[in-house]
Amino acid sequence: NDGLFNIGNLGSTQGGLSIVILSNLLRFNLNSAGWRRQISFTSTDWNHVVCVYSEGSESNSKMYLNGESVGTASGTFPSASDIDLSGLKTIIGTYYASGYPFDGSISSASIYNTAKSAEQAYALYSKGITYNESSESGLVGLWRMGDDTSKAFPTIADSSSNSNDGTMTSMASDDIVQQMVAGYDMGAFESSSE
Repeated sequence: NDGLFNIGNLGSTQGGLSIVILSNLLRFNLNSAGWRRQISFTSTDWNHVVCVYSEGSESNSKMYLNGESVGTASGTFPSASDIDLSGLKTIIGTYYASGYPFDGSISSASIYNTAKSAEQAYALYSKGITYNESSESGLVGLWRMGDDTSKAFPTIADSSSNSNDGTMTSMASDDIVQQMVAGYDMGAFESSSE
């Protein structure tokens, strides 16, 4: 059980929005998992995940894996009054409780205040693992693990213009490394030979 991303509080609920890997399923959960979109997932390669919550629209709330819309929805889609993410913590690398950390590497995480279309999700994916999203419109927060060195440990700088800096907990300074795999820059995800 690995938590990738959570907007909520650690504790008795799974948050208003979470992205997790649970029992070989990649899940995008809303409203403490009252609604989810999920797909079978066992990959250990680098993957690009975009999850879109479109208030009041289940059909526009999507999960994209490596630029493609994926997943089957289940549960009751929350009404706009059921989801209030304002004031909640943004947690990268765990969910539910600190005992569910992600066992892998996360190159970056970002939040937008606009729902991304399929074309926009694919465009972000095709720009590659080292793409700096800071010029994208609607960006609320961008945490580029290891690439924004404007802050010192334990702070993870927000590379958007909004100063939503994060604080690493239960980590060491050498847990954050540059976005390199096997010594080379991943570049764009387009090539099947990478």
